[in-house]
This record gives sequence, structure tokens and C-alpha cells, in this order.
Amino acid sequence: MFRVAVGNHRIKSVECHEDGSGSVTFTVKPSGQKHYRPMTVPAEEFIRRFLQHVLPKGFQKVRHFGFMHTRSKISRVWLAMLVTVTLNMVYVLVVNAPGLPAKQPMRCPDCGGDLECLGFARNTVAQRLVEEPMITDTS
Repeated sequence: MFRVAVGNHRIKSVECHEDGSGSVTFTVKPSGQKHYRPMTVPAEEFIRRFLQHVLPKGFQKVRHFGFMHTRSKISRVWLAMLVTVTLNMVYVLVVNAPGLPAKQPMRCPDCGGDLECLGFARNTVAQRLVEEPMITDTS
């Protein structure tokens, strides 16, 4: 979380050439391998790669603050509801009480056949709203 792109211990050598160019040798760990190996690139390429890890002005490096903090007092269900309202999604509360007619099945707009809910995709807003109903104080 607080690490830089290339630590000082990974830079092995910096060479300046007579023509004004330079090269930097540093260690890299290829994916799927256990050991580091040296890599030499021109100085301009090293600077380009390093600057890709610099955040723009106004951004913060640590992302675990505000409502994303683990000790946040804001309910994630409430946030999910706010997101759905912001995106103009509408949820309808259906109450199945004794004596009321059963809800009519949804129909396919193309063929007119009955639609059946097979479940929700993992970690969707709709799934969280169904699993964790929001408690509203109406006093």
C-alpha cells in the first residue's frame, strides 16, 4: 500500500554515456518466477516507466478512508440504495399477505413467455438488498 514503484535497493547501477544518454540497471521479478533478474533499459525508458506510478495531483495513495474504511458507520446497504437511486433504478416492494392474489409472473417482451428468476449475479446491489433488508425509522 505504501510502497513505491521501484525501491532504491532494486536499482543496481546507473551509467552515463559520453553522448549524453544513459542506462539504468535494476532487478525485476518476472511473473511466475521466484527469483529476480537484472534488466537494463535506457534512462528515458526507466523514467517513463517510473512516472506511470506517480498519481495525478489531488489523488491520494491510500484508498481505505471514508465509507470504505472498515470502521465506517455508514451501512453498505444504505450506500447500495443511494447508488441505485443515483442511477435511476427503481425497486418495488412486494408484500405477499394471506388473501391477496399471487403476483403474476413476468412476461418476455419478445415471445410473451413466462420469465423466471434464476438468481442474482454474485455481489450485486439487488442481491445485497434482498439478503439484507434496509430498516427504516418512520417515526
